[in-house]
Amino acid sequence: MLALYDDVKRFVKWVSEGKRQHLLFGNVRQTMVPNPTFNPIVKPGVLHRRLKELAEGGGRDPSGPFDSWRQGGLEPLPAAYQDRDARLAVMDEQGLEQAWMFPTLAVGIEGLNPLDVRMTYKVKVNFVGEGNKRT
Repeated sequence: MLALYDDVKRFVKWVSEGKRQHLLFGNVRQTMVPNPTFNPIVKPGVLHRRLKELAEGGGRDPSGPFDSWRQGGLEPLPAAYQDRDARLAVMDEQGLEQAWMFPTLAVGIEGLNPLDVRMTYKVKVNFVGEGNKRT
């Protein structure tokens, strides 16, 4: 397991508001991912209709996708999302040989800390792990 940089430990913190947990990056609360614990998650495909509406010029009413989530669009986190062997089994069922994986939370980190590139790099390295770094 990768040891976190001490300054990253101080920079990225969990905070609680009642039953809800949020991530802070410095003094900025992460809002891109509504549930950063990732359990439950939005079912695959739930936002398809909403994204299609937006692509066709539909209104940007922020209640749109969230209504879908409240109306049965949530499910427990499937094992394949975090367990390599379970993921490979699902990929075999789907006939996939390869897949690109984009960590949902990691793709938004730059926007949470635009003025400190060095810290953003350290957070990314700690988030995705040293084994994923390219030289």
